[in-house]
Amino acid sequence: MGQLRWSPYLLSATDKAIQLLKNHFSDGTKRKVLLIMGKGFDVRMNFVIKQIIDLECEIDLTCKLICFDEGSGSTSHQYKSYVDKNYGELTSLINQEKIEEANISLWKEEGNRKRRIGDREAANIIKDFRDIEEYSEIIVDISALPRGIYFSLTGKLLTLIDAQPDKQKKLI
Repeated sequence: MGQLRWSPYLLSATDKAIQLLKNHFSDGTKRKVLLIMGKGFDVRMNFVIKQIIDLECEIDLTCKLICFDEGSGSTSHQYKSYVDKNYGELTSLINQEKIEEANISLWKEEGNRKRRIGDREAANIIKDFRDIEEYSEIIVDISALPRGIYFSLTGKLLTLIDAQPDKQKKLI
């Protein structure tokens, strides 16, 4: 099998994720990192950002926080207190000025019908290469994101990065 376009790609247990981050950031190079993550109730929401902070490396970190609306009928509203708790923890970890919120709707109501639009809105969070140009690395943390959101988002990021082969970007 050839080289993966999204490398290092990681979907594994906690210890392996921590080791990947340590290995990747261990060379002491100053970096400007964009962490894209979801605002959600999942207890793993802040895992990656905590690990990056614990590395004590020279990392200028910006967090693009995807805030998604699942609609008024979603059962996820019962978990709002967990979302608020995770967000409070996030703002205690990183200066609020370094958090850029991106609001998207997962559904669009048209009369008595609903259609899924979250994937398209997710792809539009990053409009063009200029939105990511200043970052040496882009980390997409999928733990608190719906599958349709992170597939569209990573597809868009890969397309933008592939179109600029002379620019060095790492998508983690």
